[in-house]
Formats: sequence, structure tokens, C-alpha cells
Amino acid sequence: MARTSEQVRSELVDALRIDLVGPGKDHAFARELLEQSPSIWYLTGFLVPSDASAGVRTDASVGL
Repeated sequence: MARTSEQVRSELVDALRIDLVGPGKDHAFARELLEQSPSIWYLTGFLVPSDASAGVRTDASVGL
């Protein structure tokens, strides 16, 4: 069965989201256990609140 352009686009968006940000809480990979920090695995690193302490905003494992 041929896929529509909308289906292909949706699959591409999902693949990019997983590679850049990581899986959402309802994704099959949501409970994956990473051997390294998420900032190593996912290209965008991680998000924290702008008013978080320096200890929370940095990742010592990558020297940031």
C-alpha cells in the first residue's frame, strides 16, 4: 500500500524529533536507559527552566 505525502512527512517529523530532542513520554522509547547523558545522545541537549541554578543548567560530563 502506497503512503501519502502526509504520512511520509509525519514519519520524517517523528524521526527528526527523536534524533534531535528524544522520545516523548508516550513513545515506545520513552523508558529507554541511556549509557550516557541525554545531551550526548540527542543533538539539542536538554532543556531546563531559565531560572534554574547553575548546577542544574550545566552538564559536567561534557564540560559545559
